[in-house]
Amino acid sequence: MIKYKKLLIFKIAFCLLCCQQTLSVAALEKIPVEVYHSGDDSVGQRLVYRIKEEIRQSSSLRLTKSDEPRILVSIVTLEKDELYPGRSTIYSMVIRAEIDEEYYLNQFVGFCGVKRIKDVAEEIIAEIDKLEKAFDNLKYIDKLRKQLEETTDKAFWKHLEIIETEMAKTKDLEAALEKERAKTWWDKLLESLSIGKQ
Repeated sequence: MIKYKKLLIFKIAFCLLCCQQTLSVAALEKIPVEVYHSGDDSVGQRLVYRIKEEIRQSSSLRLTKSDEPRILVSIVTLEKDELYPGRSTIYSMVIRAEIDEEYYLNQFVGFCGVKRIKDVAEEIIAEIDKLEKAFDNLKYIDKLRKQLEETTDKAFWKHLEIIETEMAKTKDLEAALEKERAKTWWDKLLESLSIGKQ
């Protein structure tokens, strides 16, 4: 009984250790996000800065500027009221997945007052977080598409090689037939006589 308990405790400890390693590996695999902003209004700039800060602090997202597969967030901001600048912004946002192909994920328009910058940034990050599974699925689909293209290319070149080989054989046969046709009746008679002598 004591041996059984020790074995059970060892198995539980081993499982916990494996789970921790799996979680730590998963934590390292953050989704890369690139944020592109167009607009010169102060509230819009502060909102975009806050969005970037939220991404930096996120446990599932990270900022990037490289050409790796990523989520691209394009934000356009405008001053809501020209008479009272610096109080609010209107923003338009398009979210796409940039892998080898470009995939549309989501878009929305919103309004943000100067006192709600943090809240709105958190809401936007929550929306981006929801796209994690879609992004992973698109990466997988893109990988399958590449494999299919490579397989199709290989099959195409193999078939082309077979066709070229068969065409070469056909040309050889045509050349032999042409040679046979070119012989005079006298050459054919001599050939048949020489075959008969053997």
